[in-house]
Amino acid sequence: MAARAIADREEAVAKLEGEKASLEKLLAVREKEQAQEASELQTSMIETMEAVEMEKQRHHSTRMEALARLAKLEVTNAELAKSLAREQWNLDLQVDQVAQLREEVDLKTFTQDKYKRKIAKMQKTSPPLVDEIESLRRFKMEEEMIDAEYALTCDRIVNLKDKARKIEENIELTKRRMVHPTEVEIELKKRLDQLTDRLIQKQMQVESLSSEKAALLFRIEAVSRSLDNNGSSLASSSSSSKIDIEAGTWQESHSPRLRDRIRNGQRQLGSAIRQLDSIFSAGHIFLRRNPKALVWALVYLVCLHIWVLYILTSHPTISEARPGATFSLESLNKTDSSFVPPMVYAVLGSSRDLAVGPVSIASLIMGSMLRQAVSPAADPLLFLQLAFTSTFFAGLVQASLGILRLGFIIDFLSKATLVGFMAGAAIIVSLQQLKALLGIVHFTTEMGLVPVMASVVRHTNELSWQTILMGACFLVLLLTARHVRNSVEPLKITLTFTLQEQSVQSMKWPKLFWISACAPLACVIVSTLLVFLFKAQKHGISIIGQLKCGLNRPSWDKLLFDPTYLGLTVKTGLVTGIISLTEGVAVGRTFASLKDYQVDGNKEMMAIGLMNIVGSCTSCYVTTGAFSRSAVNHNAGCKTAMSNVIMALTVMVTLLFLMPLFVYTPNVVLGAIIIAAVIGLIDLPAVYNIWKMDKMDFLVCVCAFAGVIFISVQEGLAIAVGISIFRVLLQITRPKMMIQGNIKGTDIYRNLLQYKEAQRVPGFLILTVEAPINFANTNYLNERVKRWIEEESSAGNKQSELHFVILDLSAVPAIDTSGISFLIDLKKSTEKRGLELILVNPTGEVMEKIQRVNDAHEVADDHVRLTVLTRDSDPEAPA
Repeated sequence: MAARAIADREEAVAKLEGEKASLEKLLAVREKEQAQEASELQTSMIETMEAVEMEKQRHHSTRMEALARLAKLEVTNAELAKSLAREQWNLDLQVDQVAQLREEVDLKTFTQDKYKRKIAKMQKTSPPLVDEIESLRRFKMEEEMIDAEYALTCDRIVNLKDKARKIEENIELTKRRMVHPTEVEIELKKRLDQLTDRLIQKQMQVESLSSEKAALLFRIEAVSRSLDNNGSSLASSSSSSKIDIEAGTWQESHSPRLRDRIRNGQRQLGSAIRQLDSIFSAGHIFLRRNPKALVWALVYLVCLHIWVLYILTSHPTISEARPGATFSLESLNKTDSSFVPPMVYAVLGSSRDLAVGPVSIASLIMGSMLRQAVSPAADPLLFLQLAFTSTFFAGLVQASLGILRLGFIIDFLSKATLVGFMAGAAIIVSLQQLKALLGIVHFTTEMGLVPVMASVVRHTNELSWQTILMGACFLVLLLTARHVRNSVEPLKITLTFTLQEQSVQSMKWPKLFWISACAPLACVIVSTLLVFLFKAQKHGISIIGQLKCGLNRPSWDKLLFDPTYLGLTVKTGLVTGIISLTEGVAVGRTFASLKDYQVDGNKEMMAIGLMNIVGSCTSCYVTTGAFSRSAVNHNAGCKTAMSNVIMALTVMVTLLFLMPLFVYTPNVVLGAIIIAAVIGLIDLPAVYNIWKMDKMDFLVCVCAFAGVIFISVQEGLAIAVGISIFRVLLQITRPKMMIQGNIKGTDIYRNLLQYKEAQRVPGFLILTVEAPINFANTNYLNERVKRWIEEESSAGNKQSELHFVILDLSAVPAIDTSGISFLIDLKKSTEKRGLELILVNPTGEVMEKIQRVNDAHEVADDHVRLTVLTRDSDPEAPA
């Protein structure tokens, strides 16, 4: 039996080998055929692609020729239109001349008749006179000349009309050619579509051949695996056949579970590999077809590797820092923060007038928050590291708000808020300059009106009359120079459902426009020379003093992510980031409103955030748009963000080479320049117009102004925004609901309180809602409607009985489930009173939700109408 089994096994192996050989032959033949078909297909595809490319080129050339011809036709059309207009003008002129000639002819004819009568009379009474006859001859000749000129003019008019008609025909023909495509273009498009279909069919054939080849390869692999399994089983059976045969216990071994598991694993692995291959192939094709995506992918990978390398290698501990590197935030010159951040903002920002740099508010907040944990005198390096790290987190928060598209947050800064904030910030900035303008040495560091004035009163003994005199002179000079350039008329505000500002500027002396731009620089130069020549610093005038040249070294190695201080830096960065972002956006929107352009909130957030992230790595702390710098730029006539680049380059040159020139520059001149710049930001006409238009907006404006002056900038803005939000919530929860009446003799229904000619319709209660109906106002609306129904029912006992309650929904833009429930409850309550509720002219969203309710038969279709009333046979039938 064993020998027979072995023989059977060998026969099976031989059969499998024969099958394998036949399959290999079949595969070889198939591969040859497939290679031949592939070559033929490739050749045909190449020919097809070449033909397609040639057709594309031919079509492109034809299209370009058509476009060129179209451009020529358009130019010709424009020239014809110009010539037609010119000829029409000439025609009108000729018509006027003809009319004048007709008048002259009539006048001459009348004169001729007069002279003829006179001659006839003279011939009857006396012999003809020679002079009279000559004058008559002259008049006759003039008459003939006028007649000839009139005939010539008529001929010219006819010719001009013919020419105008031809021009109009050419224009019509050109328009038809521009609108209707040519037969060549239609034929090219058809051939291109046919070639595209053929190419798609060839690609499908290639894919089917590839799948068939994969199936054949899979069959060969299966046969090879079965041969290997049979060969191993034969070898094992031959080695142990003697023992098994002698014992009489040899049996064929089978392990189907193991083989199934192996096969399943191979299949899963193969499918996973094929899926990954398809994904990578699709990604490769996408990147190959989209060069921009490929560039961004490479940039992302490079930045990722650089960032990882930076995290791994560039964070030494404090003990590893080099000696001599210990300096505090106070030792940082604020000018360094005016070098790198403006360069970044000029590329990424959307405001044309925002001047970027450090601001006193963010500086004070950051310093006060960091001093709670670290003393700058005791550990200046740690304090500096925390400042840079807080700046990094501030920029990260700002950029994240921009990436998450949260720019709508700045929409809570209304026009009234900006006017009040602008005026308050202008006064705050001006008050801070009193230290330099009055020569006070011990001046308060607080920002409010009361602390500043109290500090001035307390230190009156420090007032310097020399400083006050110099400051007053230069301030008057700056204001005069500004007045020389522009004469700003009061703001003209018109109401067209939005508040529009128009700042009308008229140039008094156009040739002296350079005076206003050069005035600040001239004041700095003149004051510096005066102080240097007369040694004014010895007479109580404070000067800037000695300044060091050079730029600070990069600070990316000073970013500290120690868990001990991580919470402090994150909190400080969050607070200073939000405050600086709010101030920067407010300043940007303020100057944008003055120049009538838009500021993109998301773009501003990303620009300011990236600016602070880069600044934290280049020895800069939190920067944003400053009122004083922006006002100086605006006053100097800057028009684009390129002013930031010029400012940054100027600051760089100044830091490197020109710092010694500012040793004798007096602080009082800098204060006068800032005051002259911000004084124009107080817009009293706008405040007056806001008071006339909307008292609630005036309250918001006053709160923003008072909050900024008496409390702080961020709290003043918070109060104004809070009042604005409260006003919006009040409008939502207490919407306007009015009773409408009919204007006699028309089908128009208007508010009874607004239109005196509107009259109530007997038997009808017509109501209108001018707000979305949602969960916040349904109870209020329900109470108002029921109260009016009771009043109308009680009044109806005396006049006419109430039958219909009509609810006009034309001014309701949206409704939620609570609003639908309100309508259903109102319908039920009116039915209990024997009344009928009619819903009129609902908007799209409201109608859609009402139709969904109609599926449950809550609101019938006959209770929803398009108009309030119609003129049917029954005059009291609702529409």
